[in-house]
Parts: sequence; structure tokens; C-alpha cells
Amino acid sequence: MVSQPIACIGQRRRRKEGHSAQGSQESQRHRVAYREDGELRSQVPPEEPSAVPRCHVREAVMIKTQITDGGMAQEGFLNEYNDCAVRALALSTGITYRKAHTFLAVEGRRDRKGTKLPQVKRALVNLCNDSSIANYQEIVTSTPIIHALYGYTISQKYPTLQDTIRKYNVGRYLIIATGHALALIDGVVHDKGQISGPRSRVRNIFKITLAEPEQVIITQSQVNELWARLDKLEGK
Repeated sequence: MVSQPIACIGQRRRRKEGHSAQGSQESQRHRVAYREDGELRSQVPPEEPSAVPRCHVREAVMIKTQITDGGMAQEGFLNEYNDCAVRALALSTGITYRKAHTFLAVEGRRDRKGTKLPQVKRALVNLCNDSSIANYQEIVTSTPIIHALYGYTISQKYPTLQDTIRKYNVGRYLIIATGHALALIDGVVHDKGQISGPRSRVRNIFKITLAEPEQVIITQSQVNELWARLDKLEGK
């Protein structure tokens, strides 16, 4: 095995030292005093503000947010936190914060504690039985990833919050993303401002159908009775 000539090693070392010296000179050249608004400073001049990263622009465009606490403060729950599921349940179903809080408490949620997925599902069932909502539908979000050779499921792929908002932009939805729950109404996120990032994965989607308001039906006999009373009043 032939050893590397010492001259080559020395040349490479000198080149390396030359590059480092050149870099040091460049840094010293940039680290000069400059004058701004009559004030002398001795530091690196600030760079011009760069453009906003493309991903940030996309996040700002894709997620429209309505900041709301779902009635938490108005109804006196000032000491409540870790309550994103309570807010999401109240906002997506159109019920009060107090009612959503009560329904989840019945299912085992404790104050200032997080909410489990089965508790949310049972609360939705109870709201249907209570006629607070007409119905709800759980939408399967995951897509199985199949092994190419053996054909079994390796894992599940979940959509991002950004893609979910783009797809379900009409209607009312209760969305459970990574570590957070929120309400999506006609493409607008209703939340307290603590939304997950647009690339967070959505685990569960519940489509909410509100109950139709009760229609007051007046029969013809009731109309005739009303006219008769009006005639009597006019006669007096």
C-alpha cells in the first residue's frame, strides 16, 4: 500500500488554513461598525427581511379560524382547562357549554382533565337520544398501508388537518386531531385559538346533523276560533 506523499498532505493543510483565514476575514469584514439613525453600532448589519416561508403562507390561507371559547367564560367555567373536547362538542352540536360539560361528565370526564374518545362517542349518542341533535356519523379517515409482497396491513395513514378542512368544507363536524379536538363548521375552524398545526393528523371525524326545529301547526278550527274571538272584541 502506497502512502500518500507528504507534500500533498501539506498542500491540503495549507489550502484548508487558507480557506479558514479567508472565512475569518469575511466575518471580520461583515462585523464592522455601521451607522443607523445616528447611532453607532458594532455588530453584524441586520439582513433584509426575507419572504414568509411558503408553508406559512399556505397554513394561513388554508385554515380559517373563528376564535371562541364555546361559552365557557360566559357560563362561569373560569377555572376549567384541558376542555377542548367540551368546546368542540358544544360548538359542533349547537348546545351550550354547560350542557356539553354535563354530558361528558356523566360519561366519566373529570374537571380540568382530558377527554377520551369513547366518552365523546357516548356523549354524542346521548345527545341523539335527548333530541339535541338529529344524528351523527363517524367518518373513517384512515387508509391502510398494505405490504407489497405479503399483503397484510403494515400501518394506517391518516389525513392532515389541512386536507380534512379542504375536503369537508360544508356542514358541521367534530374533529379529533393529534392531541386536540375542534369544531369545523362550513370550512371554518371554531376554537379557542389552540388549534393543531395544518399537518397534524386527523384521527376521527364526526359529521353532526342538527335537529330540525319543531314546527307549530295551526288547524283550521283554531283559526275559526281566533276569528270568532276577534269578532266578539270588535262587537264590544
